Amino acid sequence: MVQTVEVDGSVFFRLADDRGWAPKDHPKTGASLFTFVPGKIKEELHSLKYKASMTTPLGIRYGPAMDSIKTGEGIWPGEEHLFSMTFQPETENQIYVRMADGRGWVFIVHPGHADQQLFDTVW
Repeated sequence: MVQTVEVDGSVFFRLADDRGWAPKDHPKTGASLFTFVPGKIKEELHSLKYKASMTTPLGIRYGPAMDSIKTGEGIWPGEEHLFSMTFQPETENQIYVRMADGRGWVFIVHPGHADQQLFDTVW
């Protein structure tokens, strides 16, 4: 989220991926629609290459979380991409990177093997 606005007692968040605005709370029930996830965010442009040894495409997600919905696009083994942001949640052993072209997020640590990186750093 990149902006917060309050209108008539209701809070709205502007989504960082430019898909629009979302209410903080459900309009009818008042239940919170968002969960704060503590972690480290770092903005810097870098190039990563999805390891050629991987055998399947890596799904791009709308948000930096394993349970985030996939966009339907993927990164193929051997492809190099630019990334503009990293997010490392305090609650899990994972690092997520945001694609610089705005298509979404991918994780860079293999989910089943915490010591296995899925990308090589190009620069």
